Amino acid sequence: MRTLARLGIDEAIRWLSTTDPLRAFLRRLPRRLALCPGGLVAPWVEYLLTSRFELVSRFLEGIREPFVADTAPLRARLVDAFRGERVPNRGIRLALNTVDANTGQVVRFVTAPVLPSPEYVVVDAITVDMVLASASIPLLFPPVQIGPHLLWDGGLLVNTPLAPVVALGADEIVTVLVTEQAEPNPAPFAHFGRAVERIVDTFLENAYNIDRKLLLERNRLTRRHGGRYRDVTLYEAVRPQRDACFNTGSYLYFDRLILATMYEAGRRAATDWIARGPRVDHLDEPPVSLAAHVD
Repeated sequence: MRTLARLGIDEAIRWLSTTDPLRAFLRRLPRRLALCPGGLVAPWVEYLLTSRFELVSRFLEGIREPFVADTAPLRARLVDAFRGERVPNRGIRLALNTVDANTGQVVRFVTAPVLPSPEYVVVDAITVDMVLASASIPLLFPPVQIGPHLLWDGGLLVNTPLAPVVALGADEIVTVLVTEQAEPNPAPFAHFGRAVERIVDTFLENAYNIDRKLLLERNRLTRRHGGRYRDVTLYEAVRPQRDACFNTGSYLYFDRLILATMYEAGRRAATDWIARGPRVDHLDEPPVSLAAHVD
């Protein structure tokens, strides 16, 4: 708020010293008021983003913390729930994805030996800090320092840990997503929040689809040519039904009632998924008639 107030004072002084900023703002006013009568926000935002974009940069650089919400209370809660800083696995092989905020590279923590790869870090146990790093949505939550890495949510690049799951020896994979099915009757977005929601879902869906298609293509090549890779069964993902509780702000809904609603939505989705099959996923291959003929 101090930064915003200081920028406001600086801009007011500039407007008093010259009429150029005021004229630039007023030029946008009639057009924007015609589109949105009574609204001054749109012309003001347009003015900032075109005539005074450096104010946006100064405002962002004036924010001292690179995140919105502190996760220290959540860390304390997890330590209490796990009775320590290590996540008990009871002999189960665990893996999670993170992204190095400085290098942009994927860092995968696994609790069992895997084939040598620079992105894998074999550890004795998954820790609370690794869990926090894997859930630290950029800008919303602080990155977590683990060894030489400053880590963010792995969903930034790899939404689901299919690669480490295969590396740890899985023969069958069930993926649980938080992105809903595509809108059956597409229509213009009703509000700004819906647009933001679809942007986030698009990033998450694309990250999953990249891993999914790589695995299914590997399966196809293995069945056709053999080799050292094994065929891994990937089932169609479990997804929530279209529900009001899964929207733009759902990543920050920590109210007990909201969390219980999400939990029940997950149970319903899993029940429906089991009742439908479950169905094995497959690549959508183009018809043979679409292939170009080569003489």
